Amino acid sequence: MSLNPKTLLPEAIDADEFASLLEHRELLEATEIAGRFGHCQWNSQTRELETCSRGYARLFNMSLEEALGRLRKWEELLTHIHPDDRARYADSHDLNRLTSHYTIDFRIILGNGEIRWVHEVTVMKVGNAKNAGPAFSILQDI
Repeated sequence: MSLNPKTLLPEAIDADEFASLLEHRELLEATEIAGRFGHCQWNSQTRELETCSRGYARLFNMSLEEALGRLRKWEELLTHIHPDDRARYADSHDLNRLTSHYTIDFRIILGNGEIRWVHEVTVMKVGNAKNAGPAFSILQDI
């Protein structure tokens, strides 16, 4: 399943309005619990996780502190992606560095060996492959 991110993000919302919404963390966290999703922001230059929500950590069956520690580096994140999906996931991320967005369904592997399907929508400030901006992702348990 592939969704168009433009249909997921309201065009009328601007950056200040979005920042204001993020200030309502309790509401956001409750929404993430109810919707079984989480969000994160990646530094596309260093390929490091900069921040994530508790909802994102819950998808991986981790605490926020564990997720920020164990998923911080790109190579570490890839170990939590099903081996059959890793190359496709990496290709989507690399393409995103040039196109500004992608959607993908893939499997993650939890610490107890459980496999979970997730849907990811990622948007990024466009640059070029060497000068891409930060990436903001939303993952949902499907």
